[in-house]
Amino acid sequence: LEARISDGTIIMTPAGVTADSYLLHWSDQHNAIVVSNDLFREYKKKYLWLAERENGRCVTGIFDEGQAAWTFMERNAGPGVPRGVGELARDVESRNTPVQKSEIDENPFTFANSSNNFVARVDRQNPTAIVILLDQSFSMSQMWGPGGFTKAERLAKIVNDVLRELVLQCTRGDAGEVRPYFDCAVIGYGTSVETPITSMFAGTTLEEPFLSITDVWNQREMREFGAPENTRMKPVWIDSVAVGNTPMCKAFTSAKEALTKWINEHEYSFPPIVFNITDGAPTDGNPADAAHELTSLETKDGNVLLFTAHIMASSDQVIRYPGSLDMSMASNAHNMFNITSLVPNSLRETARQLGISIPPGGRGFLFNSEADDVIGMLNVGTQGATVVER
Repeated sequence: LEARISDGTIIMTPAGVTADSYLLHWSDQHNAIVVSNDLFREYKKKYLWLAERENGRCVTGIFDEGQAAWTFMERNAGPGVPRGVGELARDVESRNTPVQKSEIDENPFTFANSSNNFVARVDRQNPTAIVILLDQSFSMSQMWGPGGFTKAERLAKIVNDVLRELVLQCTRGDAGEVRPYFDCAVIGYGTSVETPITSMFAGTTLEEPFLSITDVWNQREMREFGAPENTRMKPVWIDSVAVGNTPMCKAFTSAKEALTKWINEHEYSFPPIVFNITDGAPTDGNPADAAHELTSLETKDGNVLLFTAHIMASSDQVIRYPGSLDMSMASNAHNMFNITSLVPNSLRETARQLGISIPPGGRGFLFNSEADDVIGMLNVGTQGATVVER
């Protein structure tokens, strides 16, 4: 399975995403045929072809054990008696033009938006940058969610899984080439008392924290996971750390300095996205000024985006992508909310396609979120508005 995922034969639904929504969006983008016993009735208004007769886009397979043969029938959410696919074949062949593969970049990440910003094409000549700022202070040793794992352990797994999914999104061709559509950096803060800010990829520095996604894949370490009777090998880049204070201001400043240089070399790229994942208040001052300087950076396509996952050990409230916060909430939550960027229309559309609802005016802010919420936020920022072509 891992090999078939790596070479693009099998596409896995990203973690934290509704499977039906992802399947139908991919099929819609690629003019593909869906073979399923599901009518997808709840999606027929969004994808009109689900209810259209005679288009051959949605079929079901019935296995006749007596004849040891499959029969494929038209399957749709509209009225009428389904026909055998054989009757539809000639009409479908004349109407549907197959998607052609090309060695030329096929615009795999199109951030469609009605505004003038956040519409730039992402390709090998114009990658975009993804920066993950990871709180690794001592408080990350607290337990988080079921299973007996600490916040640090769960977040390390989340970051590793998201990096792996980025690799899969950028994989092309029979040889499984990983193309450099992303430049990635992971910066830990609170890593140690002696070194409070650290670039987490091997061989990188705070001045040069970026690796292309191609080099990220080449740097992987394969490790065994799972119960002894059911282990599997998975790539790992980031280990869990939970020591020290929370020097968030320094982390923002470090990201700003690295992105200033990156933007000077990629001024026409889709704007970088910075994800700050933290569970506490900064211990080196108010982060507002440092965050403002970070999000004031811009390419020709728009300003740097800053999304925040403010995770808690326990709380009565769970808040996702709000447009405002109740005044009764703690001041630190307001501080984190105020420095977080509005979600552009293009990424709101991406979220909708991934089964995540973000209202107009919503910010990329999570409070007391679960692990799946954090995965979903990272997916919103990294997946783009279209599913990657294989």
